[in-house]
Amino acid sequence: MTLFIGLDVSLKMTSICVVEDDGTLVWQGKALSEPVPLIEALSPYRDSIKLVGIEACPLSEWLYGALVESGIETVCIEVRHARRFLSSRPNKTEKSDARGIAEMMRLGHFRKVQMLRTVLAARDNFVHHMVAIEQSIRGLLKVHGLKVGAVHRCTFAARIESLLADAPDLRLAIEPLLEARNMMRKKTALLDR
Repeated sequence: MTLFIGLDVSLKMTSICVVEDDGTLVWQGKALSEPVPLIEALSPYRDSIKLVGIEACPLSEWLYGALVESGIETVCIEVRHARRFLSSRPNKTEKSDARGIAEMMRLGHFRKVQMLRTVLAARDNFVHHMVAIEQSIRGLLKVHGLKVGAVHRCTFAARIESLLADAPDLRLAIEPLLEARNMMRKKTALLDR
């Protein structure tokens, strides 16, 4: 017996629907929207699960990661695509949506969400803060008549060090910012890879 599972996640509870490969309903229920209770609810079916579908939402990545880590084949599906599919169902309830998601898994009628989106958002935020620190350094130095000028990001730290050589009293204020910027630059390179 091959099983397909649909999870309709809300803030507190997740509706669960388990169907066989021929569309027969096996079980419907609920579990807390947390990894441990959710995995426990799925454990009786663990050996027969072919695919679990979870609609993308703020909790999805956390739950998705826990399900995958526990060895359950899981996909996070695109919200707009799921909404179109689920809107054709007569009753719009969490229970009905969970059943619809299970059917999507069974039919293979879904689009996966790219989990890379979170990494890209984190990188964007990281770069934004790194540039803000660079601008702060430029502004603090400019007040003292030291102009950084147009420099490439690879030579920024060396340029700041050369300016600080002429103004050692500013080192106390600028050096911690420069160290933070340099560390962020290294981490950004890791995210890029």
